[in-house]
Amino acid sequence: MDHQAYWRFLFLWKGRANWYGPGRTGLKKSLSIIYGSTPSPQAAPQGKRWKEYLLEFIMIFLAVTMGFFAEQIRERHMEKERLQNYFGSMVLDIESNRMALDSAIRLNTNMIRDYDAMARSFLTGGPSFDRAAFARQMGSIWCR
Repeated sequence: MDHQAYWRFLFLWKGRANWYGPGRTGLKKSLSIIYGSTPSPQAAPQGKRWKEYLLEFIMIFLAVTMGFFAEQIRERHMEKERLQNYFGSMVLDIESNRMALDSAIRLNTNMIRDYDAMARSFLTGGPSFDRAAFARQMGSIWCR
């Protein structure tokens, strides 16, 4: 860049018209603050070489790839943990269902036995039937 470009830069940067133009002492002072010294055209930084671009690409690619793998490992670990929780809750549900079914089967077996006893008493009762004795004997059947 030539000196006119630096002056334009400072004019736009500071937004002050009095800094624009040759011979201003404030310009050289501000350039030395920005660059550490007044820049010269020979000291202009050169562009990056292709090896540096390739190295940066490889580093970014590896960082993104490693992040992807780390996320996959974390997801797999979470899924295994969730699966263990689901299996544990399923086992507990099966146990509680089994106990409820056992209880229902016992109740139904007792009711069937009581109904059979009631049917036998009707069949063998004869012409006189004692309703009070029947009610005392079969009271648990009517609760349900």
